[in-house]
Amino acid sequence: MSNNTSATVRGALYTFGGQWGKFFIQLCALVVLSRMLTTADFGVFAMVNAISTGALLLSDFGLSAATISAKSVTPGEQTNVFWLNVGIGSLLCIAVSAFSGLVASFYNVAAVQATLISVSFVFVTQSASSQFIAHLTRSLRFKALGFVDVGAQFVGLVLAVVVAAVGGGYWALVAQQIGISAIALITYITLSDWRPGLPRRSTSIRRFVAFGVNTTAVQGLNYVSQNVDTVMLGRVASAATVGLYDRAYQLLKIPLQQIAGPLTRVALPTLSQLPAERFSAAVLKAQKILVYVLGLVFALLVACASPVMVIVLGAQWNGSAELFTVLCLGGIFQALGYVYYWVFLSQNLTGMQLRFSLVTRTFMVACVITGSFFGAFGVATAVSVGLFTNWLVLTLFAVPRAGISSRAIVRVSALPFAVFVTSTAITRMVFDFALTIDHVWLELVARGGSLLLLLAIFSLVIPQFRRDCIEILTLVKSSVRGKD
Repeated sequence: MSNNTSATVRGALYTFGGQWGKFFIQLCALVVLSRMLTTADFGVFAMVNAISTGALLLSDFGLSAATISAKSVTPGEQTNVFWLNVGIGSLLCIAVSAFSGLVASFYNVAAVQATLISVSFVFVTQSASSQFIAHLTRSLRFKALGFVDVGAQFVGLVLAVVVAAVGGGYWALVAQQIGISAIALITYITLSDWRPGLPRRSTSIRRFVAFGVNTTAVQGLNYVSQNVDTVMLGRVASAATVGLYDRAYQLLKIPLQQIAGPLTRVALPTLSQLPAERFSAAVLKAQKILVYVLGLVFALLVACASPVMVIVLGAQWNGSAELFTVLCLGGIFQALGYVYYWVFLSQNLTGMQLRFSLVTRTFMVACVITGSFFGAFGVATAVSVGLFTNWLVLTLFAVPRAGISSRAIVRVSALPFAVFVTSTAITRMVFDFALTIDHVWLELVARGGSLLLLLAIFSLVIPQFRRDCIEILTLVKSSVRGKD
């Protein structure tokens, strides 16, 4: 491997270390709070979160990605970008608070108003954090970023448990989000060697704003398509139904956040610096790693969906298992699309990305609105159909314009995808229709063990699958040892 590849993978491993610490804390929060709070509590917060997530997206305005992917950034530019972020976040805090009453009326849930006003504080702290995160990322300080992720999550969990223990209900989730954001900002400032000065009129940040407009528009479309499900369910169904759906969706996001998210943090600055002749090969290698790692995770989760729900959330959440299974089918294609996101941003092709996203995300929103008339299961099905359509369109029409062969992308992804889907389907059919195990932990072990056994058999009979697995394991081991 080249020095660049080894350093990149080591950066990814540092990031994964922090993310797994963060994951453990999030898992603890999921297990504990799901037993301390009701489905309706989670439903109320999900309604609020569907709105606040969009405001958080706008507060960054794509400027952190712009500074991370830029070839060079002057101190004056970064200072001006910081103050623009803070200004946008402050305006959003005021605007969301002002319109919180209308949001509560839309859902016909009075608790939404006060909750949304409280959460809007996060818009300011999050926007202030953006450039500190960008600076630490450009400096390749992945250990520091991982430390912040873990520490902030721990503080948020403690706050949530305390509030839930005294009967605070959904306010526990509000306290958790505010605590995470506030502690993260304080720690970013402490660890960073960069400080913003006063705004500089003589320094233009037009190039970052232009990048941010396109990026934010794409992310805005993604946000609408990813949150219209909760909004529509909140409008037509009870808070308890929204809570069941939200827990299934949050479980889907965990592997994406723990694996694809950290890889984005490492891959984006790395791909941005690569020469053109090495770019395509690096993208295909990233795609292979992503599809094998996330494919295995999704396969295990789908195969073990029912016992996982009972063990992690409790028996009262078992109704989320089938919703989770359907959502995972689309989540696989969402994961595969992460590489496309890296390509468009690192190549400054956000305008092209926006044009294609307008088509695919509009289609997805239409699917979800239609699916909402059939309840939570209809919404979950619509989300998966939309995510598959988005991946298909980008693969066939968008990626080739970025200089990446669609055939090569599909060739890298097809074999592991087929193996994981086949193994998962066989496992589910056996345990859903043929075998019944009454003990939930035994069922978990049996389902997971059966899936892994099937994958081992496939690795023995399919040489290419075996070679790919060995290649990825070798890459990780070499990088851990620091070898080139």
